[in-house]
Amino acid sequence: MTEQQTAEKRTRSKVRNGGALTTETSSNHGYEISPRKATPHFNRGELYRRFGQIQAAISEYRMAVQYNSNNPFYRYRLADALSEGGQTAQGIFELEHASDLEPQNGFYHFLLSDHYARQGRLNEAILEMQKATFFESEDSYYHVRLALLMLKLGCAQDAVQSLQVAVDLDPGNASYHCLLGDVYVRVGAERQALMHYRHAGQLDSYDSAFVEKLRRLSNQPHEREHINCRKGDKR
Repeated sequence: MTEQQTAEKRTRSKVRNGGALTTETSSNHGYEISPRKATPHFNRGELYRRFGQIQAAISEYRMAVQYNSNNPFYRYRLADALSEGGQTAQGIFELEHASDLEPQNGFYHFLLSDHYARQGRLNEAILEMQKATFFESEDSYYHVRLALLMLKLGCAQDAVQSLQVAVDLDPGNASYHCLLGDVYVRVGAERQALMHYRHAGQLDSYDSAFVEKLRRLSNQPHEREHINCRKGDKR
């Protein structure tokens, strides 16, 4: 199971436990807000989605949202289908609604961050990923994704901090140690880089990339890149 599937499973569990449902009966664009009426449409949307009928799924999800506009999971599934169907802007719009309805759901912030990053909206992507790490601080993968965004912004020191949190949360992850080593090399901290490359090699001795990184760091000069993350300039 991937990191995203795990997060989605947690979100589904919240909905099944009733945390995201509403019992309002007021009007919503001509539709009575009724979770009972929304459920069949949502279920049909899931079925259409399973068989690859994206447009039919979108139509059913839209009906589910019309009948229960306060259900963030319905909006998330609609957003996901819209994105798969090539309607990215509408997908982001629905995902933003889902996040507004359930602001403490780190998974929604993570997805928004991913969408914003793909559109080149780096500052917004970082803000959403920071929210994800705040609300789900025990998820090491979110800290890694935040670090990668910080690197794109040119802030390697902030990336080091996020990666160190990820390593502390998941010390047995060789890839995290290797990535932290890479960033330490970038800021000129070879001793720390060597330590994490060695950890990576001990955890995954079958990956020759770790051995090669150790060899290069031990035997070859490195161009040091000193970055002032707070000011965003390179020296």
